[in-house]
Amino acid sequence: MVGYAMFPLFIDKKTKMPFVNSQGLTGDALANVDRILHRGQYQIPICCEYPEEHERITYETFLQLTKIPSSSVLIRIDFSSIDDDGAFITTQNPDPNKAKAAYTEAPSYAGQNYSTAYFVTSEIDR
Repeated sequence: MVGYAMFPLFIDKKTKMPFVNSQGLTGDALANVDRILHRGQYQIPICCEYPEEHERITYETFLQLTKIPSSSVLIRIDFSSIDDDGAFITTQNPDPNKAKAAYTEAPSYAGQNYSTAYFVTSEIDR
């Protein structure tokens, strides 16, 4: 194990930012927040410590943690592939053309295809 990373998988539909529960919502009120999948390709930092135990670990808890210098992970988030009938496509599909559609090759890191919005470099990194 190298460390810990956190990515806000869902974002606030209105602000397009990671959902921050500053109002202390719980239960149904929390479940009814209008969120959407945070699609895209991102570079996120790896932390060398784990956040203190809380009832719910959130993106905000990771913001204060110590990052491992020049260390990150690349992730891609998108909807699952579905066929014309609305069924999910997997790489195990018996139809080779459908199976191929279930996976998209990762873009080149050198091509600057990954957003660094969550990977703020420190003086040590630079």
